[in-house]
Amino acid sequence: MNEYIKNKMNELSNFVKDSTEHQNKELQYVLYSDDNKYRILFSDNNEEAIEFSHLNNDYDYVPEWDYNFDYYIYDYLDNDYKIGFMKDDVHYSLWNSISELWPNDIDCVDGVKYYIKYCNENGINKEYLDKATGFDTPDIMPMFKDKEIKI
Repeated sequence: MNEYIKNKMNELSNFVKDSTEHQNKELQYVLYSDDNKYRILFSDNNEEAIEFSHLNNDYDYVPEWDYNFDYYIYDYLDNDYKIGFMKDDVHYSLWNSISELWPNDIDCVDGVKYYIKYCNENGINKEYLDKATGFDTPDIMPMFKDKEIKI
């Protein structure tokens, strides 16, 4: 992650922390591109999330009922964004979602493949997630041991 994105992440984290309206929200993930585009999501882990992007100087509310990984994560990974940071709870949720929806109910297949490759390269596996979250994570890696992804 380049300095611009790191600085933006820190700036927005401080903004959220200092905001009486949003101080209960935590950084969930940072997605970024090489040309300094970004998507940075904060959530209260319950009902409310806000997302910052390079498109405006403010944030957008992300309705809990409307949130789906295809649109908010995989689509960006499918379009040359990278993962700069992702909370372990988000990884756990992604693994559960992939376990339930792969391959027929996910639109951004290349985004999922990028994510699986990222996990493989960064030691994000069932054992790691079980320990980090305290939950029993479905092991999705066997689903991707084919010639397309080469994990």
